[in-house]
Amino acid sequence: MDQKNINTVYGEAKEDMAGRKSLYNARAYEIFWRNFLAGISRTLGSIFLYIVFFIIVNVLILKYVLPIYMPLLNKITNIMDSIEKMQKTLPQTSGTLDIPFSIIPKK
Repeated sequence: MDQKNINTVYGEAKEDMAGRKSLYNARAYEIFWRNFLAGISRTLGSIFLYIVFFIIVNVLILKYVLPIYMPLLNKITNIMDSIEKMQKTLPQTSGTLDIPFSIIPKK
């Protein structure tokens, strides 16, 4: 290669790089702005992926897992209902411990 071809190649490279800014010739606010936009984009992308993952897991649970455990959940709710009914039929106390005076030793 002769000198003219080398200058042409390097000249085109310089012209191509002239419009671009690197970390070394950019201003501080440009670096901050690019990093800020990158962080916001990453955050919004993560939130979107979490929502999609949450929806997929919920659909799978509702479609496949919940029908298997539904009889057990029905039994548990029936037991809880019967416990509530039993508590309503028992006499209500004040919530304090009542000690009969007959078992307290006298001085």
